[in-house]
Amino acid sequence: MKTRKLWAAAAVLSAMTGAAIAAQMPPADKAALDARLLERGYQRGTAVDSIPDYRIDGWNSVDRRHLILSAGASRYYLLSLMTDCWDLSTAEDIGFTTTVSRLTRHDSVKLKAPGGAPPPTTCPIESIEQLNKVPKKKPA
Repeated sequence: MKTRKLWAAAAVLSAMTGAAIAAQMPPADKAALDARLLERGYQRGTAVDSIPDYRIDGWNSVDRRHLILSAGASRYYLLSLMTDCWDLSTAEDIGFTTTVSRLTRHDSVKLKAPGGAPPPTTCPIESIEQLNKVPKKKPA
């Protein structure tokens, strides 16, 4: 019984921390990110604690701090990184530092630069949000 309460408390605390991190983004940056996502046909949903890493089957960079992961049939997630990750738009491959079968905000993204120039860039994850598909915004 105590274990269940501890896990429930940890889940609530984790969700609150993710929301607090998202709230720290300046409004102009948040609006710009939302616009870039809308152009790609996505809208931010709820914060999540983790993604099963065996389901991740694709990725696309949004900017130096954000990437979209696809994880199975119609499941998309936005990873926000703690710092600018300069090699994100040119990376050939990405990997994760997770030691369990789930990608969490306590993990990092590892990027393999074009040509495999060592060492790989490591970018810590700040938050994970579920994305919802919406009709793509048409250019004006």
